[in-house]
Amino acid sequence: MDTNEKFSDPSAIHIPIALVALALCFLFLLQIRAAGQASKNMKWQMESAEKQLLTQKTNFEQLTKAIAERKAPGGGVFGAEQTQKLFADIMREVDELARDKDKDAIELNDLFHKAGFNLPEKAAQPEKKPDVTPPEEKK
Repeated sequence: MDTNEKFSDPSAIHIPIALVALALCFLFLLQIRAAGQASKNMKWQMESAEKQLLTQKTNFEQLTKAIAERKAPGGGVFGAEQTQKLFADIMREVDELARDKDKDAIELNDLFHKAGFNLPEKAAQPEKKPDVTPPEEKK
């Protein structure tokens, strides 16, 4: 059998070429579908990011409003700061009376020190905390 007889049958060449062409068509079809799915995923991610940004902005506004309400007179932080300052002032006065040898002030001072209440030096001046600033919005 010589070489001309091997390739004389037309199906010997056409079938492998047809299979390769079919495989390439299938590959291209999968690539096109993957590109379509990638664009759908990108759209979903963009929508999700926009929702998250909106939620974050809303939450930040609620946070600043809550902080402002608590700092206002009658709010929790303002009342706590006032109570802390008042307690510190009273304890300073009791401390001064104890130094002047007042018997009741000495007993009260000892009682508070035994209970673990120590008057810090700067208790009357609460620390200033930095204000919360909004995150930069990307446009």
